[in-house]
Amino acid sequence: MTEPITTAISTEERLIRLETALAHTQHDLEQMHEALLSLHAELRGNRHEIARLERRLVSLGEGPEIRDPGDEQPPHY
Repeated sequence: MTEPITTAISTEERLIRLETALAHTQHDLEQMHEALLSLHAELRGNRHEIARLERRLVSLGEGPEIRDPGDEQPPHY
């Protein structure tokens, strides 16, 4: 007769542990979601900045600098 009471207590304790674990998991998921949104916004800003810098570079009319190593003096001169 004492077995059902013991089983009920362990079942209740198990349920409490599961609910606690779920609450922690939900909290962690919310934090990860906020971090992901922040990183997405930062990435979007970086893409816009890169595009702006590319447009500026093109508007300056300068291509990449092409250097001939044969025209340069060695560092010891």
